[in-house]
Amino acid sequence: MFSSTILSLPFLVTLSSAIVQSPVQGPLKGFNYNPQDDAATLFPLVQSSLPKIGASGFTSARLYTALDPNNTTNPVPHPAFKVAGDTNTSVLIGLAVSLGDASFQNELTALTAILKDKSGTYGKLLSRNLIVGISVGNEDFYRQSLQGTPMAANQGAGSKSAVIIKQINAVRKLLSQQSPSLATKIPVGHSDTWRMWTNKDYGLQLLKAQPDQDDFAPIDFVGMQEFTYWEGYAIQNFTAYSTEALAAVKAAAGNIPVWATETGWPVKGPKCCNGPPADSGMPGQLAWPGKEEAQIYWKGVGCDTLFGGEGGGTGAEVRNTWWYRIFASTAKSGDGAQDWDVLGSAKSGDGGATAAFDLDCKAVAPSAPTPTAVKSSSKSAGSVLRVEVWWSVVPLLVVGVLGAVERLFV
Repeated sequence: MFSSTILSLPFLVTLSSAIVQSPVQGPLKGFNYNPQDDAATLFPLVQSSLPKIGASGFTSARLYTALDPNNTTNPVPHPAFKVAGDTNTSVLIGLAVSLGDASFQNELTALTAILKDKSGTYGKLLSRNLIVGISVGNEDFYRQSLQGTPMAANQGAGSKSAVIIKQINAVRKLLSQQSPSLATKIPVGHSDTWRMWTNKDYGLQLLKAQPDQDDFAPIDFVGMQEFTYWEGYAIQNFTAYSTEALAAVKAAAGNIPVWATETGWPVKGPKCCNGPPADSGMPGQLAWPGKEEAQIYWKGVGCDTLFGGEGGGTGAEVRNTWWYRIFASTAKSGDGAQDWDVLGSAKSGDGGATAAFDLDCKAVAPSAPTPTAVKSSSKSAGSVLRVEVWWSVVPLLVVGVLGAVERLFV
């Protein structure tokens, strides 16, 4: 079990005297990568091929774990870290924290190896100034709030805020023990859904001053995860991202930076869900997947807001952003992960990448399309109408014909 001992006051003052700033110059643009993704192909492809299809400047990667999932005997770092160093890709290191104390200790062991790497075995990320920050956990509050709901076996049951705070302190202690100390060099935070950051029992606990931590908040950044699609907002209402979700998290976070650690729109998949929340003030429409919808979201939320207004938007927030997602290398990359791919294909070499939709931030977004199912239902309704009209006309035709025949014999 990781230590829950209260850290010494001098140590906490050192950690919390100010919000730790990332050593990597931002704002950063990148993508989320699942443990099974092929970083050796994707990292160089993103940097070399994406600019050729209209999306430049994506030089960062967010990883959900520090551990190599293919090495079950030793807790060693994921091979993606070596690729990151070789391709000058900055990383937001994620630690899986809801799988038990032994698993969390393994995460710390792998993190230590990354921090101490001098030979380049794991990319020499520290000396190359490529560590953006450390996210202690991913949607652990969200999963905890869904207790009793079946979750994937590799996600854990979530965690309460007190546990996450102890784990954050354990990471800070590890950083302070390095020589020289990294306590003020690498920001530490947590990533969760936007509603959890406004919940008094979860995210707000990480945002308020802690009496045993010299009255400083435990985190240096807020990792905000928001998919307006999963909330049932039609694509026409993509502005709910900034007007509702981001606005609420910023208000809760105060002077703590808010990073967009996950957002996106699927190009295929099911409709969702029952329309937007009743108190949102948005029209009661369903969210539909599609390439046109994904492009509208990329343009409106990505280009015109999070990436810094490259498309000419006036409401740019300009913040570190990791989009969900670039390309699911295998079916194991996550349930339905391929439905969210920004790329249509991803192969090494020039011309190997094709975009699932137009990624050029200077391009004009298409008009919101009519959902496919609506088109289909309209077509079906039209067919039914034509049949009904036809059958209503048939009796009249029959009567007319009989009448004409009758007159011939009169």
